[in-house]
Amino acid sequence: MIDVILQAFASIVLDPVTLGLMFVGTLAGILAGAIPGFTIAMGVILTLPFTFGMTAVQGLATMLGVFVGGFSFKKPELFRLPLIAVSNPNAS
Repeated sequence: MIDVILQAFASIVLDPVTLGLMFVGTLAGILAGAIPGFTIAMGVILTLPFTFGMTAVQGLATMLGVFVGGFSFKKPELFRLPLIAVSNPNAS
């Protein structure tokens, strides 16, 4: 029973199109997280029209990628070194 569930999950998630859409969604989420005043919810809502032509799994994977990308960029400890180098004018 468990092996059938794992096999179904692997066939859905490891699909190259789904992985590509997750990657694109993550990049879009990082871009949305970098814009001041732009929330993660706005990023997910803006990707919603692009998901209408996709299957349910691909659409959810894209929106989940946007959420994860935006959430990870809003945490400063994940990108601390690049942000300090850009925001500090005295850095050499």
